[in-house]
Amino acid sequence: MARRSDRGSVLLAAWVQWVPGTILIWASLALVLVLTAAKWWKTGNFDSIGLVGAVGVLTYALHPRIEFFDGGVQFPATNGQHAHFLTWQQVDRYRWDGDMLVIIGTNSVLSGGPSEGGTARIPGRQRGAADQILAAKVHSA
Repeated sequence: MARRSDRGSVLLAAWVQWVPGTILIWASLALVLVLTAAKWWKTGNFDSIGLVGAVGVLTYALHPRIEFFDGGVQFPATNGQHAHFLTWQQVDRYRWDGDMLVIIGTNSVLSGGPSEGGTARIPGRQRGAADQILAAKVHSA
């Protein structure tokens, strides 16, 4: 597993459901595919297939993820929320609102607060793993 010295090992990196970004990514991919098909139709040359692959790689690399570390949780920058890291001591509690994870930060100055929490929409297939980590690290509301 990857390790960052200030945060510890990555326990889970889950893709965040991000509708505007997903629409942009799919529209970009569709545009590249249409342009590649048009070029192939016109010239019979299929040399821009690498561009299709590059869009796929960029989609994977740039899609926001919430990361759970040994030392805390990293929220991605999505939907007007800036990217930020909370240590487990700064997390007061968490809850699930459907597929939306809501983490409430602590107000205790002794625990590193006051700290804002965060929200992230996590796909159902990764909710179980996220819930196991959270249950082990913080107390649920």
